[in-house]
Amino acid sequence: MTDKKLYIFGDSFAAENMPNVCADVLAIMQPLLSYHTIIRDSELFSLVMSYAVGGSDFLSQYLLFLKYYNENDEFLFFETSPDRIQTKNGRFFNYAMAVKDTSLYIGTLPSAAELMQVKCYYEKFYDHEFYEFISDTLVNRIARLENVTVIPSFDTSTIKRPNIKETMCIVFYKENIVFNKYEANKKKYIDGRRNHMTETNHKIFADEILGYYTNKQNKINLTNFVEPISEPFEKYFKEKHNA
Repeated sequence: MTDKKLYIFGDSFAAENMPNVCADVLAIMQPLLSYHTIIRDSELFSLVMSYAVGGSDFLSQYLLFLKYYNENDEFLFFETSPDRIQTKNGRFFNYAMAVKDTSLYIGTLPSAAELMQVKCYYEKFYDHEFYEFISDTLVNRIARLENVTVIPSFDTSTIKRPNIKETMCIVFYKENIVFNKYEANKKKYIDGRRNHMTETNHKIFADEILGYYTNKQNKINLTNFVEPISEPFEKYFKEKHNA
């Protein structure tokens, strides 16, 4: 074990705990293995700490990163979508949740008044190009630091920075080829996958991260995720009571 610590920031692809999800999701999720646990058990780092929050906006995670950054440890920063915002009540929204379909919201639904305020913000004041410019500028700044590795979560990162070809969405797309029953009717099922992936892909991702930090490879390859054909649907999904 080294004296180095690994700090992780970002959204639901990076979060180790998901306190903002409902009890039914937690019941599925809690027994499942995560890449955080595998990395921690490897004893490569003296501490593995994730400050990531599922659904988080970019700026709140960036400010957390600045709070904990130092030159001695290692940092993984998962770059989330620039269209997410955090309200004064600590809730996270994106455009789709607030304007198109509130059933996409994870956790206790916001009040009608709060939802109206968020919808008004997106419809009257939100400027996607401005937020995209801010996130791109800040990400490019921290990506130049030797001990910071940026992992894009969503395909929006590939639009303004065409050198980025891989995002964490790859694993979600591959898994849902196998779990097509969920993909065809997402409102019918509870998805309990940790970080949107099965244990099979958690092991692959952990191997990628460990290989990267032990100098066995020069990058974390996101294309090695697989379609988890041996994983049972019932292990990760549960039909909703009101479906």
